[in-house]
Amino acid sequence: MTNKNTGNSIIGVNRAMLKDILPGTAQVWDTPISAQAMLCLDLYKNNQINILWIATDIREMERLHESLRTLSKYKNRFPSQPPLDIFRFQPMEKDPAIFGEHLKLTQHLREENPFIIITCPHAVEQEIPIAGESDQAIITLSITKTYKLDELTNWMSTAGYEFGVEVYSQGEAALRGGILDFWPAGSPRPVRVEFFGDEIDSIRYFDDQSQCSIEKIDSIQIPQMDFGFAGEKTCLITDLLPENTLIINP
Repeated sequence: MTNKNTGNSIIGVNRAMLKDILPGTAQVWDTPISAQAMLCLDLYKNNQINILWIATDIREMERLHESLRTLSKYKNRFPSQPPLDIFRFQPMEKDPAIFGEHLKLTQHLREENPFIIITCPHAVEQEIPIAGESDQAIITLSITKTYKLDELTNWMSTAGYEFGVEVYSQGEAALRGGILDFWPAGSPRPVRVEFFGDEIDSIRYFDDQSQCSIEKIDSIQIPQMDFGFAGEKTCLITDLLPENTLIINP
């Protein structure tokens, strides 16, 4: 890997040299996915910079994203830093689920939170809607907050979520009394929200096969899945990146 700001090649060198890597652009040559993931996390840890990593193709993007999520989950690598958000930025292809992921990412960038983004050349070259500028692009549900359930489900229907009996894929939702199940775009699992009146009593991930709750969480974002909501304003993902971003393989 060579950083265009320092001229250093860092594949196979000691980790102290990672601290010399600055925001800008860099190249990583043919390297195993596991090594790329470790390098990406170490760059983030040692330099406290945001990273946009451009994989060679969609398949490599998927593998690298999964490897990063696994490593960051099972290794406490960042005890003194804010929680790390790892995004997969896919080509749009008129997929409502991917559109929802893009909305979550644009809002995340707008809020100036730290990130690692894994993408591919096709996605980087596409212009994306920036509906994240609207407060209605994403709704965030949090424990103990109050929401009128009928207004929330009406918004979800308008946002492109399809209500049925049970939830098995992204974009689906189901309502049973005060229990709202749905699978938001970009979420690893579907979500179950239990209401007590207008107040949220609990938020949990659940298994889409057994339909059983498996993990408590404090909040969840529900992004729009309706392309018509975005309007005509678009930009490249690189236009939204802050200055302290290292772009790998531009």
